[in-house]
Amino acid sequence: MLKKTFLTMAFICLPHLISTQSLNNLVKESYPHAYQWYLDMSEKYPDAKLSSIEFCISDHHHAKNNSIYFPLSSIELIDQSYKSDNKSDIVLAQLAQEEYLLLHESCHILGGDYEKGEFLKKTVIASGLIAQLTLLIKNFSGVIDFKEATLKGVATAAALSAGIISYAQSQEKNADNFANTQADKKALEAGIDWHKKNKEELNLDQSSSDLKNAIIEQSYDLAHPRPTERQKDAEKTYDQRFSKIDQE
Repeated sequence: MLKKTFLTMAFICLPHLISTQSLNNLVKESYPHAYQWYLDMSEKYPDAKLSSIEFCISDHHHAKNNSIYFPLSSIELIDQSYKSDNKSDIVLAQLAQEEYLLLHESCHILGGDYEKGEFLKKTVIASGLIAQLTLLIKNFSGVIDFKEATLKGVATAAALSAGIISYAQSQEKNADNFANTQADKKALEAGIDWHKKNKEELNLDQSSSDLKNAIIEQSYDLAHPRPTERQKDAEKTYDQRFSKIDQE
């Protein structure tokens, strides 16, 4: 029972630490214009070290090992629009958003976040199992009763899960900060809009208290900071970097 409780909490709270579906399709093999976009981004943002990272296709935006994965829909959009000389404002905004997300994912690679996350996941699971075994031994030996062992097991699982949640959020915050400080003006504007859309999709009740809405936002995705917080951080960095330019 304790094992089931712990594993359920750990894996639900940290979906991005679990191996996600990652197709080994290299963008350069099937989508030359999208790959050219990637090469151009590599030159535009040398601090992202994109030239040493593989650009691949998967089911969503994420980073794993030494590869950045974009969903097929994004790859096709980039491939079809990047070769065109007449891009609409909507397409330009979408390309800018992909640019922002590329910088975000590159930070995960630079920081070795996936490898650290896998190590942390295994360590936490091992720690939880050891704690459970210890409690079971104490229960069988009569040191503590079953009810006390169960409560302590749940408390241990909650504490370990809270630790990894905090660590996961710090990774995402670092990746956001990298994108916010590296992205050009249009890409950062697109990033702010992306955070805003994520918040709007939650359909928060404006008549509810800020605390209630904050709880709803956080419970929707425990592994990431709240969309409101991410948007504010991006807006703050935008003001620091571009407010003077906007005033001129």
